[in-house]
Amino acid sequence: MKDIKNLTICIIGSGKVGSALTFELVEKGFKVRYLVSRNLEHLQKIAKSIINIAFSDKLEIEFIKKSDIIIICIQDKFIYDFVSKLKNTGLNYYGKFIFHTSGFLSSDVFKNVKISKNNIGSFHPVQTFNKISFKKSNLFKGIYWGIEAGNELRKVLINISRALNSNYILIPKKDKHMYHFACVYSSNFLVTYLKILDTMISDTKIKPIKNIEIFLPIIRQTLNNIEQNGFSKSLTGPFVRKDFRIIEGHLKYLKKNSPEIIPLYLCFGKCAIDISSINNPFSNSELSELEKIFKKYNNNLI
Repeated sequence: MKDIKNLTICIIGSGKVGSALTFELVEKGFKVRYLVSRNLEHLQKIAKSIINIAFSDKLEIEFIKKSDIIIICIQDKFIYDFVSKLKNTGLNYYGKFIFHTSGFLSSDVFKNVKISKNNIGSFHPVQTFNKISFKKSNLFKGIYWGIEAGNELRKVLINISRALNSNYILIPKKDKHMYHFACVYSSNFLVTYLKILDTMISDTKIKPIKNIEIFLPIIRQTLNNIEQNGFSKSLTGPFVRKDFRIIEGHLKYLKKNSPEIIPLYLCFGKCAIDISSINNPFSNSELSELEKIFKKYNNNLI
């Protein structure tokens, strides 16, 4: 195989992921020569910062013909339509590498395209992107890429991840949905979880109101504890102390003030019991007492 940095790249999509990846690949010496995106204004702004790059707001056959690697960085809901456009060009894609950056979809999206199964796949960054990049964003250093790809493309993607100073994991096709749920859980649900906390604090008379700012230090330290010591040695609070009066006090308060949060508290509470039991097992009588408390507030859990 040729040096991958000598292969010509066309990136489809200059949104949050595509724009960040474009600048990073260029900075690392890859030959990104073509950009395609529906947002012409963004394309023009991005292209101003990159030498020897052509762009268009529609699929250009010449871009595809002259590219060795085609990277599709568009929203999942548009990928099938775009792949159909690739198929309808009538081009033969054997010898090219084509992959998308979706965490949910697999290489199966390319099954009707004339290309070797060894050269198709997905390359998904385990990272969050909240804005368009108009310069190098440094969002890829140290992250993991989820790779699901044919044999030849897999080698290319591993080399790209290394060039970006990233790590990688290999994902079987059948596990992509679980993998993507885990990514959503770790980022999107974390935002939602903390927003609930922010809202609940806003409804109190605590002064001065700082909302989530109050909790950022404890959140950061908790994440650091997990990284350094693991889950079981990082859990603190009433579930570790087996302070059932406090636990029931929380539930009593929630029932009166925020009953919609009770299922969340019970779900996480059950997990906290499991984690705490690793180092400090609950006796049968303690579990029975907790079960009574939990059932008092929700008969369907624990």
